[in-house]
Amino acid sequence: DEAAKSVDNFNKSMGESTDAALKLADADAELVRLKREQGQIDLQSRIEQEKLRQLRDDESNSLQDRIKFNNQLKEVLVKNAEEEGNIVDKQLAAALLRQEIEGASTAVLDEIAEAKTAQLEVEERINGFLSEALANENSLRREGIAINKEAQSAKDAEAAKLSAEAEAAAKKAEELRLKEEELLKASGIWKIEAEIELKLLRAELGLEDPNASPEQKEEDFALK
Repeated sequence: DEAAKSVDNFNKSMGESTDAALKLADADAELVRLKREQGQIDLQSRIEQEKLRQLRDDESNSLQDRIKFNNQLKEVLVKNAEEEGNIVDKQLAAALLRQEIEGASTAVLDEIAEAKTAQLEVEERINGFLSEALANENSLRREGIAINKEAQSAKDAEAAKLSAEAEAAAKKAEELRLKEEELLKASGIWKIEAEIELKLLRAELGLEDPNASPEQKEEDFALK
């Protein structure tokens, strides 16, 4: 019985070891596949990232669009890092499984430490992408505020210029009106003085004023 039990335990142990080895082989094969695919994914992601950076930094685009492109860039960067993080998680799982099968050898422990370090690096990169995206968005918003202030200053300056021009035109019109009044007054005085001189001259020459009334003509005749 004891011998049979030992054989069963041995067979069970061998079976478990075989299952673990198969799982490890599958995990290693999947890691190879994922890393191969990740190379292509990284390249496509870098192309998309550069395109979004160019659109974000293109000042011919509206501020709203540039902020949108900045957010899209953040999403692409984070997604790519998360995909790399998924590979690192599987790498750590495979290393831990290898430790169960092969024991805590230096190589296995190094592999585990490397995977854990990679996890922290991925997390750090994601946080860095988020911080950079936020900083860029704040910079774009400050740029928008500066542009709006500049536009408002230009608008205020134009309004002040138009107001000054209107005020100057009104002042000039008033000066012209006063000048015309002076000329009219002066011409009226000149006419009166000319009429008086003409009357005196007619009187000296003994001529009647054709525009004089009968009473004035009698008065002028009496003076003669």
